[in-house]
Amino acid sequence: QAMREAQVSQAIALFERAKDRDPNYALAWAGLAEAWWYVAAVGFEFVDPADVRERAIAAAEKALALDGTLADAHKARATIALDGEWDVAKAEQHFQMAIALRPGYAAAHTFYGQMLGGEPLSRPEEARRHIDRARELEPLSPWNDTNLVASWLWQGPPGPERALEYAGRARRLSPRNWTLPWLMGFARLRLGQPS
Repeated sequence: QAMREAQVSQAIALFERAKDRDPNYALAWAGLAEAWWYVAAVGFEFVDPADVRERAIAAAEKALALDGTLADAHKARATIALDGEWDVAKAEQHFQMAIALRPGYAAAHTFYGQMLGGEPLSRPEEARRHIDRARELEPLSPWNDTNLVASWLWQGPPGPERALEYAGRARRLSPRNWTLPWLMGFARLRLGQPS
């Protein structure tokens, strides 16, 4: 985890240097927004979200002001809106815009699919379409496999069975991915097989 934090800090420094060299470089601002939010995002939480939320939002908004057609800026804004502001409507608007601007943007598809599959939206079929698209675009991404497993987990039959099936395949490709056994445990509980 310390190495990951150091890598994010290095990314922040590089994005800062890029936007200092060219304050109108929208992609640097978008990268800075995501990097700032990444240090506080769920699962990492190197810093308190309150310490970076406004900086991350400001960087994403600056990227959008510089180039409203930059898919990366919309994806950054969507991620922060969802995880940092709990504004699902704003997040959905920006995810949709990112995908419209760059249909082959795997990260936008996977994060949007993840959002669609959870509460309060609970649109599992639509979520799976985006997750499947992300997997087509990046077939070796363990993150996309994890999202596919999660998308099946909370569905009715045959959801938990499918979750176990896909998790088993994904574990062969990513044996160190700790989220897969965790999701498999939930699938077994849903099937009444706690051991």
